[in-house]
Amino acid sequence: MIFIATANWMDPIPEPLRDRMEIIELPGYTGEERSTLRIATLIPKQATEHGIKLGEQIEFTEEGLKEIIHSFTREAGVRNLEREIGTITRKQARRIAEGSTEKMTVTPEIVREFLGVPNSAPNGKSTSG
Repeated sequence: MIFIATANWMDPIPEPLRDRMEIIELPGYTGEERSTLRIATLIPKQATEHGIKLGEQIEFTEEGLKEIIHSFTREAGVRNLEREIGTITRKQARRIAEGSTEKMTVTPEIVREFLGVPNSAPNGKSTSG
């Protein structure tokens, strides 16, 4: 019988169990790959889900996206990247619902304003507890 398991971090796996496992590490997306991926799926998906017209009501600059990737989403995948893009998109949707007609250009300054203090944990987990 073969068991297959996945994990994002090896630390919580007890050493006796790890000793009996064949560990295969798969690299995650690089920052550049995640930047490219957003063009294809993440930003348009979040804009659509929140009723925002991409390019007309919100636009993400390359620098703004890099700020999200490098300061707020350090995991290998794109789950947190999509979550943070969604947070910014929702905040723009709220501004529009409150009557603002101004297009939001997401720059590093807007990212820090809307997402708060950058995450300094190496694995993408919050250091605030």
